[in-house]
Amino acid sequence: MTYLYNKFNNWIQNQSIWLKIILPLVMTVSGIFLNYDISFIQNDHPHLFVFFHDYVLPQMLYVLIFSTIFYTYTLFVENKNQPTINELKEKLSAAEDKNKFISERLKDLFDGYLYNLAFKLEFGKKGINCERITLFIHDGNKSLTPFSRYSANPKYGKINRTSYPDHEGCIAKAWENGWHFDASFPCPKQDYKKYLDYNLNNYSIQKSTSKQLSMTSKVYAAHRIEMNGNPLAIIVVESETKDRFEEKFVKDTLKSQNEFLSQIIKELYEYIPRPNTASSRGL
Repeated sequence: MTYLYNKFNNWIQNQSIWLKIILPLVMTVSGIFLNYDISFIQNDHPHLFVFFHDYVLPQMLYVLIFSTIFYTYTLFVENKNQPTINELKEKLSAAEDKNKFISERLKDLFDGYLYNLAFKLEFGKKGINCERITLFIHDGNKSLTPFSRYSANPKYGKINRTSYPDHEGCIAKAWENGWHFDASFPCPKQDYKKYLDYNLNNYSIQKSTSKQLSMTSKVYAAHRIEMNGNPLAIIVVESETKDRFEEKFVKDTLKSQNEFLSQIIKELYEYIPRPNTASSRGL
């Protein structure tokens, strides 16, 4: 086993120049492909749309995951020998650039994943541009980082905050209990004060914070992603349409993603940028 391990590492070392060219290219192409919106062919070519959506896109996710892991391991093998301080500094600078590249490709991976998950959740069925889905990664320090987000509305798709406390809001309920669903929010357009009070009394969200929300949702569904009982992340679905989601449907859909998401997050956690690591990664 040791012989095969060393031989494999030697092969990677000898082919590292080509691997560092080919693997980033594969990661970039697959990331772009996952982010490409193919919904425009749905009406004119439904069979082609189903083929791409159900067969090609899921395979591209695995291609991106495999190439990212292989690229990371290639970098590890290449950089494991660091004989001098000067070389260490030079390689550290290069590693930061490589970490940034890997983090950006991971962002492409999760953005494409959320786009496909939004399709499964039937975004747009009961309203146009009124829904959003966000993946929050726990940083191990009592806060959650919104790493990836999708909404057909560009305004709602933006990530405006770098972190959220894990004891506040709907994400806190899901972080504690594993699942949370609330479709009882008052309509902010009809009674804004009541909406602010509801957030404060039920979720400990200060009124000043609620007033800064870019999206005043009336329904929230949040599921905790975990592996072997260890919580890793929260995935949140929300909508400005009050009766947008039936709880069982969205719960079953999100729960079915746990194994896949937990494996990706666990394996690639160190490359997911968070506020306390972003600067060191050049982000």
